[in-house]
Amino acid sequence: MQVFTYGYLLGQLWEAFDDTGSDVTGKVRFTARQMANVDADPNKYLHATMSVDIVSTDRRYPQFIISDQPAPVQEGLSNESSNTLLFQAIQGPGPRIEVQAIHGLVAGHAWDVNNQAPSHVFVHQGFGDTPDYVVAPDPSIDAHSGMDRMTRFDVYVSTDRAYFFLDGAPAGCTKYPSGFALSGQVSVTVGDVLYHEGAADELVCYHQKPFPFLHEHQCAQTKRHFDDIGWKSGAAPPAWDDVRFPCGAY
Repeated sequence: MQVFTYGYLLGQLWEAFDDTGSDVTGKVRFTARQMANVDADPNKYLHATMSVDIVSTDRRYPQFIISDQPAPVQEGLSNESSNTLLFQAIQGPGPRIEVQAIHGLVAGHAWDVNNQAPSHVFVHQGFGDTPDYVVAPDPSIDAHSGMDRMTRFDVYVSTDRAYFFLDGAPAGCTKYPSGFALSGQVSVTVGDVLYHEGAADELVCYHQKPFPFLHEHQCAQTKRHFDDIGWKSGAAPPAWDDVRFPCGAY
């Protein structure tokens, strides 16, 4: 990287970086030194939170990662017996928010930004022909996204399923796919992705709209602000209407 800087400002973790050569799988991640825990009892949850600005494209986006692998989590994704939940707000200008339940390798290789795993989508995009929805009466995802707006993720993780809340509102739940098993000590990581933007991030680098600020100032680099990073192990299940919003298969 030609540019990589991070620090604390106004109580938030700020970082900025670029991906040298515009042809690498650029990503930055910060993993807490203290481990969290996913209880063996499926009725007890790990409640983990972060807030982040979620303006995203398919080449630049924030991540929230819970894994049974220690830092650096990318190396742990090379472990064929690893289990990782990767929450991310990807694509744009109206990002979708998804989780990828990753067990071991993806198509024979470690997960990476150019080797994504199958996902369960909690929040769909708000543009083009793709339907836009979060759980009513929550507003469109566009109302949660802005260059200087923090969006809160709350995830509740058990050995059986994962719930996701967007700015405090229920947005989705999924049971895990076959073979995935997350239990015991886990690491908690926040991160940011920017890769191959000069050649492929067309919405930012080659057009003034729909990202005029990024077009003028951040074609070749990215920055994120993180806040409210924390977790509680052994938490009670979240309040959830299983009749209206059943927790379905991955």
